[in-house]
Amino acid sequence: MTPFQTYLRRVASHWSIYAIGQGLTLVSSILSLLLLTRLLPVQSYGRLAILLVFSSLLHLTYNLGVYQGTNHYGFSSSDHDNLFPELDREEGRRVAMGCGITLTALVGLVGTTIVIPLSRPLAGLLLHDRGLWPAIVFASLEGIAGATFRLGANMLRLERRPVAWSLVQASRPAVALVAAIVLIELGYGVTGAIAGWFIGSTAMLVFTFVVVRRSFRLAFHWRAVAPIYKSGAPMIPAAIGFWIMASGDIFIASQVVSLRNVGRYRVAARLGSFIYPFTHAFIYGWGTLRRDPVYLAATKERSRNAVDSHMVTFYGVFVFGAVLFLAVFVHQILYIVPSQYRTIELLVPILGLRWGTRALLQSFYRVLEYEKRRLDFGLCTFAAAALTMAGAAVLGRAYGLYGLAGGIATGPLIALAFLAVVAAKRKKTPDLEFARVGLAGVLAAACAIADAMLTRDSLAFGVLWIVVYGLLCVVTGALPFGRVLELFNAIRARAMPTGELLQRVAQLPAYERSLVVTLVTIRNRRTVETLSPEDLSTFVRALCVVGGFAGGPPATDAAVARYVLWTGAPAQRDAYSYELFGMGVEPAELDDVNSVYRRLRRKRRRLKHDVDGAPPELVEAT
Repeated sequence: MTPFQTYLRRVASHWSIYAIGQGLTLVSSILSLLLLTRLLPVQSYGRLAILLVFSSLLHLTYNLGVYQGTNHYGFSSSDHDNLFPELDREEGRRVAMGCGITLTALVGLVGTTIVIPLSRPLAGLLLHDRGLWPAIVFASLEGIAGATFRLGANMLRLERRPVAWSLVQASRPAVALVAAIVLIELGYGVTGAIAGWFIGSTAMLVFTFVVVRRSFRLAFHWRAVAPIYKSGAPMIPAAIGFWIMASGDIFIASQVVSLRNVGRYRVAARLGSFIYPFTHAFIYGWGTLRRDPVYLAATKERSRNAVDSHMVTFYGVFVFGAVLFLAVFVHQILYIVPSQYRTIELLVPILGLRWGTRALLQSFYRVLEYEKRRLDFGLCTFAAAALTMAGAAVLGRAYGLYGLAGGIATGPLIALAFLAVVAAKRKKTPDLEFARVGLAGVLAAACAIADAMLTRDSLAFGVLWIVVYGLLCVVTGALPFGRVLELFNAIRARAMPTGELLQRVAQLPAYERSLVVTLVTIRNRRTVETLSPEDLSTFVRALCVVGGFAGGPPATDAAVARYVLWTGAPAQRDAYSYELFGMGVEPAELDDVNSVYRRLRRKRRRLKHDVDGAPPELVEAT
């Protein structure tokens, strides 16, 4: 495979893992709708919706600046971003992450001490019942747990550990739902439901920090506070804007429609968000892989702009296909909820469009490459959110739920238009295929309208319209057939069978075989430090023989081995990879060696029988 095909395959693999994990979260959401809409009256479900939005507002508040700044200092590959120069780079990044976690918890505690005394008036304002003040208290506690959990879970994503990230993300709503059901059945009503969310967030917070314990060292230093906030400041408007577009509509709805209609709107919004796990799984996988050597290898084969443009076009076609899926199968989806919610069928695809266009906005931002892009992105998103909420309030009063939904759905599109104009004025507009993505949107809308007019409620025709959309994209050139074929070939391409890899290891000379077997089956810092540069070079050359490729310059083999056997923080490993590229190591060659090592690691139990033949110094070290 070419480097670009390898990159396509890697993105597809990461997308599938994130999509599965997010799909499990979706299952929890479906179960939540199935059960909570039956266990709680419509009015109580509306109150739960408001409580969850209030809790998410606290997440946002406690994470503002801290979340973005901590991730910057914890995962930057630059030596200039070490908050603690007296420590080595790896330890400095771990301490920076620990400071960010502690700072988030402290900000949350301050916020909670403010909310609790105000719980009664807040309950009257938000829930129209001052007697529900304990629910406000639990929502504030969930705000601390959720904000801290988010920071810990994001470490897994930035470390490119999609399986672990998916596990913790899917487990949190599942645990919360179980706890909520138990408490509702015990008679605690909506207060028990929000308390269940607090229990779920707290349980998964503890589990997540156990998983990422090697990536941070819990600490707090006042001198780290200002740099963390300063680094995260440009993204504060974007965070606020995204929250307003994602959750602010519930507050608007609570002021312009009845509580019963707030419950209906919340159900429609949840059903519309069913496409979110699958559209944003691409953002999660694609974004982190841009730090990987395989991305640099792909950009050396083709230009960076060509690689990014291809990915955005693929993504745009998929996003509009996902919105079309909601539109043609909305009647089947509505069977999830009780019959009193069946009147919201038009709301579901309208609100689903919000998530699709938000994904396109984020993908456009990721391919921008100029110094002030973060600030521009934040200001454009915030301005669009404010305009959208004002419009949604006016339309909601005039046209009810449908006016509200229509106003909300336009938010990300307005932000995208603002950002595109600003980038054009700065003469930094990326050379993307806007016409192809726009054409895909028109084709999806045409198929949705045709289904509503001709084949409404038909499951078979719904499938047919999805197929027709894909064919139209190919025929009209929205997604050229050559690219579809290239993606198909990349996905179906088969690497060397694992059995053949193991056989090649067995055929190595005794000393090289023992090096490979030992370093694959047992990896720790003491082992690596024991080896001489000659042994490290021999190890890399042996991996090249096993993988069937030539490898890079022999003078860099020992350095490549240290990258492959890295036991420290992934952020530091990414920084080290750029040092290797400066030494003349090709990104494709580094990725090839690392891929062979990872595949052998997955089969290390089958290699353990060769450990007895290891050199004495290796056996002693391990």
